[in-house]
Amino acid sequence: MNYSEMVQRVLAAKQADIELGLARAREQKAFVEKISRVLDKAVMQYSVRMDGRFGVCFCVDAEAVEIRLRRNSVAETLRRYADVQYEAGDKLYVSCTAEDGIGCGIVFGDLPQ
Repeated sequence: MNYSEMVQRVLAAKQADIELGLARAREQKAFVEKISRVLDKAVMQYSVRMDGRFGVCFCVDAEAVEIRLRRNSVAETLRRYADVQYEAGDKLYVSCTAEDGIGCGIVFGDLPQ
């Protein structure tokens, strides 16, 4: 295999990874928008982040004294629409009940950079 063929192989692998990521983004769009609407209705201050692998994380603003209360309130509200799992460090993982592999994280308190 010559140099140009190796470059083409690497580019093809990166392109395939991008296509898989875009497919994931399309599949999770409606679910992420639903979670956003629920947080909007609850009048929560939050930002949304997406990592390089199209993973979505909602960052809910909360004072230290109210983090657990807010986390539990959000979890209870979202249980009507999704499976909710508590994670370490006052985090939630919310997954779609209709489709496997679709979900997002929710963190409370100081927003990660």
